[in-house]
Amino acid sequence: MSEVPSGMPGPAAGPFVTAFELSPEVVVVTEGPEHRVVSVNEAGRLLLGGEFEGRRVAAVLEGLPPEGVAAWAAALAGHVRRVDGWCLSRRGGGPEVWFDAQVAPWHDPDGQVRGVVAHLQDVTERVHQHQFAEARDHDMTTALQEIVLPQDLPVVPGVELAAAYLLAAPGVGVGGDWFDVVPGADGVSLVVGDVVGRGLGAAAAMAAVRAVLRARLAAGADPEEALRSADAFARGYPDAVGTTVCVAQVEHGSGRVRYCTAGHPPPLTAAPGGTAHYLPRSGAGPLGTGPAGTPCEVAEHRLGDDEMLLLYTDGAVERPSRSTSQNTLDLADLVSRAVAGPADPDQALAGTLCDDVLARLVRWTGSGDDIALLAAQRVPEPARLSVSLPAEPGAVRAVRRALGEWLAPLAVRDLDEMAVQHALGEVVANAVVHGTPEGRTTDADPPAEISVEGRLGRDGRLVVSVADTGVWVEAAPGHRGRGLGLARGFTERVTIERGRPGAEGTTVTLELPLSRAAQLFESSVDERVGAPESAQADDLLLDDDGSDVLVVAGAVDLTSAEHLHSALLRRSVGGTAPLTVDLTGVGFLGSVGVRVLFEALAWGSAESPGSPADETAAGIQLVAAPGSAAQHVLETVGLPYRSSVVDDLSDFEW
Repeated sequence: MSEVPSGMPGPAAGPFVTAFELSPEVVVVTEGPEHRVVSVNEAGRLLLGGEFEGRRVAAVLEGLPPEGVAAWAAALAGHVRRVDGWCLSRRGGGPEVWFDAQVAPWHDPDGQVRGVVAHLQDVTERVHQHQFAEARDHDMTTALQEIVLPQDLPVVPGVELAAAYLLAAPGVGVGGDWFDVVPGADGVSLVVGDVVGRGLGAAAAMAAVRAVLRARLAAGADPEEALRSADAFARGYPDAVGTTVCVAQVEHGSGRVRYCTAGHPPPLTAAPGGTAHYLPRSGAGPLGTGPAGTPCEVAEHRLGDDEMLLLYTDGAVERPSRSTSQNTLDLADLVSRAVAGPADPDQALAGTLCDDVLARLVRWTGSGDDIALLAAQRVPEPARLSVSLPAEPGAVRAVRRALGEWLAPLAVRDLDEMAVQHALGEVVANAVVHGTPEGRTTDADPPAEISVEGRLGRDGRLVVSVADTGVWVEAAPGHRGRGLGLARGFTERVTIERGRPGAEGTTVTLELPLSRAAQLFESSVDERVGAPESAQADDLLLDDDGSDVLVVAGAVDLTSAEHLHSALLRRSVGGTAPLTVDLTGVGFLGSVGVRVLFEALAWGSAESPGSPADETAAGIQLVAAPGSAAQHVLETVGLPYRSSVVDDLSDFEW
């Protein structure tokens, strides 16, 4: 072994050997330009194990990073180097160990550099705490974004809306990009923006600026007024300074667009089969950066029939390994391709554009930042829903079919369609039961009529009315009267207009906002998460294999409820035999079906037939998967249910 000069750790006897051996830090001594190990102290031997004397340091310290190799070379040239955050692998496997290291030269008696001494301090716990904090902040920021970012978009007449949002890849850090849509009486306001920085602070600033803009736009402010308020707010909120925003308002009917780009990239426009063009920039600089009170210039554009307007954040034009100018050309090219391609009959062009552009952008170069896309296409306003038909049991299904056909082009969320289908079905069922006016008792008399009228308001609210010619009848005690309760549970507002006592005619009006889903992705544009699908067929489907599980699908309404009642009675032997009723596949569960279930749950208990039995006491137990139509109805009326046929999966054979 080579001699170590006085004052340096090595094989020489004396206090230096004791200090060398007992040091809690890992100490490694190498010699010569090949950096061969001549000595390792006890802490190092416990960590590294095996034979190491005479071997190159890179073979002993497995996983030595390039900056470590450079530090050894610098030390051999007479310099002291410190390198933090080395991740070294244990010999033979095991958990990773992180070190901060100081690498210094050691000299022979003549003062010539003979080798290198490295002191490695174990900082694994500190690194793990830092990683935990980063992961926690990322999770919190992501959760905040998911709460603040719209999960859905309003459905407004004359403007087809779509949005897609992609979180940056893991490790990049979550940014402050956002989008928003605010419907109004005169038009719909579109907003995209980007807060400077990343992490929790940026996400919080994003939420604050978005709230200010949304409040002003909802109050009827134009783009200039809304941005002036946001600019004033940013001057008192340091994390919001430098935020870039684009606000555009699309006027109902005319297609006139008034927009302002406060330091943000300008919108794109494209008509089907045409070429995408960037609109001129307008407005002032980023929020809080110019002189206070600087006016935000507003520019205008008029959308032609079916023309598209696309707002986006800078993640779409600032992507890895390509210049901003090239990315800008790429985005316009991708939009042109999307509007020129064949139309997907199952998806609106705005939605196709957002999905296609986002997927191609990421596929080409990856994602170095969050990307938000918000598209608006000028389309014809939908015609009114208008249905008139006799007050007969089949009217419920006929109205539901007509409503489904009317809603299909609007591409509303499944949950919204389920809600309005149930609410309207209940009101129509009531009209059928009570819709025959007094005095019309013979076949020669004309049948009673039910009329259904619906329209989509400027604010994205569906207003639909059901009118009949019957006499209002107060609900009797017991199970009756749940129909209007269900209708209220599925809508925001129910109003009833009826004549004086004994007078004919009742009109029930339902109101609820309609929305369509926005696409939110995390690191991948291939994620698709949906609620369990429910059968939408009008026919009631019952399995009849004789087991203790009855699977129900389709519609439980005035026409089919008696069939369900008979099946429950037979399969549960009047409530004395255990029976699980799986309602997940039920697309429509009306109040008449709810009444059947209430009665069935009471068969196996000593309770009076007016109240549901406890689910553990009843012979019948209900199952409805989360997100299914039946689950929403059971929650609304308070019927007990489980979310799975199998409670304990530990012994279940998959």
